[in-house]
Amino acid sequence: MERCIERQKDLHLCFIDYSKAFDKVRHVELFRMLEKLDIDGKDLRVIRNLYWDQTASVRIEAEHSDFKPTKRGVKQGCVMSPDLFNLYSKIILRNLDGTSGLKINGGNLNNLRYADDTVLIAESGKQLQKLLDTAVLESERMGLSLNVKKTECMVISKKSSNPKCNLVSKGEKIKQVTKFKYLGYLITSDDRCTSEISKRIAMAKDTFQKMKPILANGNITKVLLRGISLPASHLVIDLNLTIHLPGMTSQKPDGEEVKYHGQDDSLYYPTNSSWRRIPETFGPLWEIPKSKSL
Repeated sequence: MERCIERQKDLHLCFIDYSKAFDKVRHVELFRMLEKLDIDGKDLRVIRNLYWDQTASVRIEAEHSDFKPTKRGVKQGCVMSPDLFNLYSKIILRNLDGTSGLKINGGNLNNLRYADDTVLIAESGKQLQKLLDTAVLESERMGLSLNVKKTECMVISKKSSNPKCNLVSKGEKIKQVTKFKYLGYLITSDDRCTSEISKRIAMAKDTFQKMKPILANGNITKVLLRGISLPASHLVIDLNLTIHLPGMTSQKPDGEEVKYHGQDDSLYYPTNSSWRRIPETFGPLWEIPKSKSL
């Protein structure tokens, strides 16, 4: 996204949502794909035995239906299910390789996948429509159907304040949005990270507030205290410890230790001497009376 914005190119995205994706994975096609991969025979047999010859019945109150063989679906909650669905979706999107997309380091990128979270990527609306048509066709061949109501598209652009994305699937228009949360990250049509940064700052602040009773506990043991690493970049700590960054030395009174992690980052490791409040950047996160020993 950053590269497209730098080059003043629009980026067209389509966030695909499948109807009951995990429940519609065909076992025959899945195992056919696994057999083509370089997987140890024992591991393959374990996976096969998890799904082979399974049966299921339906219970309504006190009555049960007859048991029927289960030939579709991966187990909900199983740690392997996302990876198995990734392999299954790789079969679906194999015909997208080499088609329209972004040219990155000599390669072609037109889709990103994690489990059933799939996004199609193109430089124009026409290319994105072609990718979507191919993805829908291949998905139906593998037993998956597109949920048009939950599938959404977006155009990231710096050239236009209100870019349009006229994307359709089988005559139904795909909803265009200005923001979408993908794998926990908020993507916006103006490619600004303001909302995401504010959210993460709020999460960090909330976490520090929850840790305040521990950090401010005068009875905390030395062993636990030595396991806590606190950010110390660009701070003047009220223990006569001045940190100069990047790449300069720092004073270490009374055994206090500063370890550098990268050019612009360091961590402050307190000793068993008492702490005072670290000002400015972090504010009053904790405060222990200087006369009180840990």
